[in-house]
Amino acid sequence: MAISALLALGGCAAIQQSDAQSTERTLAAAGFQMQFAKTPDQMAKVTALPQRKLTRTTGPDGALRFVWADATDCQCIYVGTQAAYDRYQKLGVEQDIAE
Repeated sequence: MAISALLALGGCAAIQQSDAQSTERTLAAAGFQMQFAKTPDQMAKVTALPQRKLTRTTGPDGALRFVWADATDCQCIYVGTQAAYDRYQKLGVEQDIAE
């Protein structure tokens, strides 16, 4: 039973990683910009964000931004504008229809 539980957990982790990679490809296609965490301070900021979830924030210029953080796999964030978010939503609908 313990082996079955470990295999199930491993399978869940693989599915989550695959889902995250798919989301990251869609974000990039929609115009989100990937920014790697290159220093320990940047990595701490990426880790502090909600993981693998699009969140709204305000950029330094006061404009609305959308951020997706992934401290586990790519150790990066994706940052997009309202226009990129709108394209991301449209791509998601198109993928759902295609499936």
